Amino acid sequence: MHTRSLTGVLLALAATPLAAQQRTVTLPDAIQLALRAQPTYIQAVGDASVAHTRQREYLGSWLPTISLPTSMSKSSSTRIDATTQQRVSAPASTSYSAGLNLSMNIFDGFRREAQGHANGANAESADANVVVQQFSVILQTKQTFFNAVAADEL
Repeated sequence: MHTRSLTGVLLALAATPLAAQQRTVTLPDAIQLALRAQPTYIQAVGDASVAHTRQREYLGSWLPTISLPTSMSKSSSTRIDATTQQRVSAPASTSYSAGLNLSMNIFDGFRREAQGHANGANAESADANVVVQQFSVILQTKQTFFNAVAADEL
């Protein structure tokens, strides 16, 4: 299905254009257009990006978790004096608190190490898939381009 859509795009670009406008597509232009439009290549690039993000996330798992909790409260007490039936206000009191929490997982049964190796392997696999998809698109584009040139010369 992808070959047909790629073939259709390239044949449409290489086909005889309207009399008022003629566009010439060179082989490098056709390859660039195909790489920007081929879904399998675009997905492979996205998968590689996700795999490399997971590697960076793994590196972050070795860092401590830091939190800075803060709070403030303000209270005032207004009451009615039982003998005078007057409203009595006490001065408002304000309290503040702040803290610093650091936590780090020292030993997790080698889970992080195993995850790091798996993430590295996934990133390498994703990079290899990008190269495979790129060469596949380039091959399909060249075949379609040269078939269109041969058909045009006939």
